[in-house]
Amino acid sequence: MKAFPELERLEERILGLKAELSRFSRERWQAAEKRDEQQNLQVRTRIAEKTLENCEWLAKYVANFSPPIATRLEMEQGRVRSEMERIKRLNNPAAFHEWIRTSLVPIVKFSEQMAYVAAASLRRAQQGQAPKYTWARRR
Repeated sequence: MKAFPELERLEERILGLKAELSRFSRERWQAAEKRDEQQNLQVRTRIAEKTLENCEWLAKYVANFSPPIATRLEMEQGRVRSEMERIKRLNNPAAFHEWIRTSLVPIVKFSEQMAYVAAASLRRAQQGQAPKYTWARRR
């Protein structure tokens, strides 16, 4: 992908964030094994924050292909981040888990799906498997 250095840089950053998330998952597992609920909640909070950061970078990636979709991703991420700040103040593992299930997971799925579609389409176009799509008015 030498013709798109900005996309390469974004992909590298996204990969780095995914590696950090893997390390946090190990920490969470260790906290769960110790049955340390407070440490588990702290690690889950760091995972959620890092996950939202990953979603932000995915939105930057998608912005290279579809600014309107990237704007929607950014708006949803802002809403979810605000909710997270309220949930963190509760210090309630059950409420935090419910927020993850109902708010965080949907935005993560949508961000990942949009980034995947963008990356897959670019790869296909680069390999000559499909022409680049452009919007055209039909008359």
